[in-house]
Amino acid sequence: MNPARFRWGILFILAGVLLILHNFRYMDWWAWERIGSLWPLLLIAIGVEKIFAQTKVQFISYLAPVALAAIIVFVAVGGGVDENLRTIGSISRYNLEMKPEYKSLTLDFALDNDDLSLQRTSTSDLVRCRFGGDSRAPGIELDDDGGDVTLRLDEGKGPRRWIRINSGHRSSNRWSAGVNGAIPVTLKLTGDKADMRIDGRELDIRELLVDSESGDVNISIGSAADLVKVKLQGDQADFTITVPRTSGIKVVNADESIFRRFSKIGLIENTDGYISEGYDTLSPKIELDLSSDIRQFSLDYD
Repeated sequence: MNPARFRWGILFILAGVLLILHNFRYMDWWAWERIGSLWPLLLIAIGVEKIFAQTKVQFISYLAPVALAAIIVFVAVGGGVDENLRTIGSISRYNLEMKPEYKSLTLDFALDNDDLSLQRTSTSDLVRCRFGGDSRAPGIELDDDGGDVTLRLDEGKGPRRWIRINSGHRSSNRWSAGVNGAIPVTLKLTGDKADMRIDGRELDIRELLVDSESGDVNISIGSAADLVKVKLQGDQADFTITVPRTSGIKVVNADESIFRRFSKIGLIENTDGYISEGYDTLSPKIELDLSSDIRQFSLDYD
């Protein structure tokens, strides 16, 4: 048996193994993209085979396709399959069930340049996410520390596309998320040129960190929490925040350029920064920490 025949036999066996792994959900649809990104390894394996086929160390020609198959299987199943992630066609969905022992949620989205729409979910789930457009399912990390749940979704840790068509325009990458309003939520949202629409009017948001360089961010805050800490940063970003009319506003770590943006809403200077008159008697209290490199910021009352 020559090395070429052995190679084709290994490749057929590999194809069968991958299909079995997929059918038994040891790998997901996105694994096929990970596998596709490895196609240069096939050229390397064939090259190694040709070099050593007629030498005294011909066994290396047989090892090359075996090594290729092992690498592909490892990449296909190395990330595992999250049982809460489902993919149909170009759309992926992630649902995390609400459990009685859950006490708080930290939701950490690393969006890269994908856009996000977030609001309260209409179901009983803790979190429901949908990834569409040119976006791909992100890497997902879930940590439940005694009922304090941390869910991180990282676009940069998702499977890489090996074929991408660039039309010259910004791609329409869309994440949408629904969050349960029954427990306190901390939101950490980062992304380069990521546009975000955060409707938190029916969410119990305790802390909100947004870092969106050159992004357009629209945030609505409700009155479920007594105190909401908001930190906004992002070079050349545009932020719009809508808060309840009963809110007390406090701006911390503000320089003079930041304060001028609030002159129309009657903030007064104190030892910590700038606050609205009667701050201690108002509810909810919104504590704002703003980066000085923000391009535009506006605050409105609903």
